[in-house]
Amino acid sequence: MAPKERRLSLRVCKTISLIMLASLAFCQCGRATRRSGAADGPAAKAAAAAADAARQFPAAVEQALLFDPRMGPLNASLSDEPGPHLLAIGSVRNDTGRVLHRAKIYATLAAAFGERTVIERHSGGLGFSPPVNSDDPWRPGTERSFACITRPLDPIYLELFPEKVTGALTLTAQDPLSFRFRGEIARFAVEWKTVFGVARDRRAIVVGDADGVGAVPKECRLPREHPLRLLYQRGAAFKAVDEAGRFCWLKYDQFAYDAPAAAPAVADPPARLPFAVRLDDGLTVRVTRVAGPAAHVEGAAAGQAWSVALQYVNEGPKPVRTPAPNQFALDLSAGAYAAALKSDPDKNPVARSLEIAPGKTVEGSLTFFYVPADADDKLQPFDLELRLPKLKPIRFPLSGL
Repeated sequence: MAPKERRLSLRVCKTISLIMLASLAFCQCGRATRRSGAADGPAAKAAAAAADAARQFPAAVEQALLFDPRMGPLNASLSDEPGPHLLAIGSVRNDTGRVLHRAKIYATLAAAFGERTVIERHSGGLGFSPPVNSDDPWRPGTERSFACITRPLDPIYLELFPEKVTGALTLTAQDPLSFRFRGEIARFAVEWKTVFGVARDRRAIVVGDADGVGAVPKECRLPREHPLRLLYQRGAAFKAVDEAGRFCWLKYDQFAYDAPAAAPAVADPPARLPFAVRLDDGLTVRVTRVAGPAAHVEGAAAGQAWSVALQYVNEGPKPVRTPAPNQFALDLSAGAYAAALKSDPDKNPVARSLEIAPGKTVEGSLTFFYVPADADDKLQPFDLELRLPKLKPIRFPLSGL
């Protein structure tokens, strides 16, 4: 090849190489640009907005409870609309650096029954206590407590089990100048099974002077900081026992947790009958069957009745007395207790206290009667409680029968 042709060929090769390098650089820049664009997409913007909201208004959700007013008087005190509601309580701190004179907080309950079926309900009202206004503004660095109750889901959804249940808090706020805010400040999981009832094992103390609900009302007048152990939760009501063995139902705001949960909440397993308790004197008290509810009229009162079959066995060396009917109470959960009706002791041996000899067995049944506040109330036998002199109250678990 001639020298002139060789120089021309080298120039062509260099030109082609430069063109290829420029193309490669353009492609790399294009890909980098597309990656940057993806980072600024809707999901990223939503995440950034949520992070900003959490930074300006950090929220602490102390309790998120599902309750149905038909499931016991303590739950009925919160609403008169049937169906599961979300009760969310906690506090929010103002980290905006501004004095706010308007602020509202709302809760949302979302139950997902599949990818395309999500049912939502929202709360109304201001939410904060005390309300945020010009006379009592929300100053920077301070916290405000909130309590939100959503509208209920349709009761038919209690026949189903959602794949996922969540709660969310949305806050609106403004100052006297130009600051305006509206956004979601928290999202949290909600336990669906708590509306029906779950077992708990957690220490707590009474807040203030609490009047709980029990079979013996005077046992549930509890002083401030009285120690308790939580046993059950049904909606916004909790069954607790104190060191003296006294059982009481309390609302969610009548106690404070004293220690972290010892175990996660679990659905109360169905009771297995017969369930027996042997007393110190050798008498075994056995619950063999529970039936009901059945419509029942007692005098002028129309209500519901449950039948509890009992068996007494004297396994000691001496004669013993059986419990009297009025020493029993049927716990129907969340503050509802049914008392035993009188019956003919000649036909029903357990209708009165009697002395039985060693080795003897006595069987019969007691009928417990309760008048619900609403005919649609969803009550169920939770425990049979027995109170005997000089002994701690005795509990026969009946949940799930």
